[in-house]
Amino acid sequence: MSYSEVVAGLKARYATLSAIKVRLDGEPTAVQDSPLIYTVLDSFKRAYKGTVVEMRYRLMSRLCIRWQYPEQSEATLISLVNAIPLAIDADWRLSGAARGASVQTGDAGWVSIGGIEYRTLDFYIEVLEVGALESGAV
Repeated sequence: MSYSEVVAGLKARYATLSAIKVRLDGEPTAVQDSPLIYTVLDSFKRAYKGTVVEMRYRLMSRLCIRWQYPEQSEATLISLVNAIPLAIDADWRLSGAARGASVQTGDAGWVSIGGIEYRTLDFYIEVLEVGALESGAV
């Protein structure tokens, strides 16, 4: 398995949520349609156990909702605050890309992208991947 397969697995889980219109692999410089979600690597930790390597990724997926109509934006956020973790829980192995994935924490806020304000919700996802040292899989 690989980090790129983990990201693809997360995008597949987000594709099950029809309310999210765009799913990206990295931070955008402009937003054409909202709500969108993008994923970036936050950190990782490797551990060796004999010939086995454990790779623990911490990813951040940021939900961005255009802050044009505050009540509507907040209603969209409310509808997705539990839906996103539940979508990951529904396939916590990410179609075989990981031993396990779960949303651990989240932070709400606002960001400006391309000069436009967005209401955001950052989901922090812990992912465990395990592979054999000699295979170079992890």
